[in-house]
Amino acid sequence: MAWLALNSGAPVVPVAILGTRQGDEHLDFVPRPGRRFHVSFGSALTLARRAGESGRASMDRAAQEIRAALAGHVQDTIQFSGQPLPFADHNDLTAVAGDAGR
Repeated sequence: MAWLALNSGAPVVPVAILGTRQGDEHLDFVPRPGRRFHVSFGSALTLARRAGESGRASMDRAAQEIRAALAGHVQDTIQFSGQPLPFADHNDLTAVAGDAGR
């Protein structure tokens, strides 16, 4: 994602989709009809290479910015919607943000 954003100039929009899993449902579980989902789109993030910055440094910085924006957006969406994540520790959103730049 970071590579595409840096090379295309396209903005990255964080999206949080809550309610896809509840409790300890397996990742492969398909929710039944009628389950409530909360979908929230965050503010667009525009990334660019900085003068004098190597390609690798740009990628690392962009990936970190994307991860931080996504984690913050998910946290805000949890508080706004009241819908929790399917795991207990809401302060560790690295599993949610994933490895956005690689």
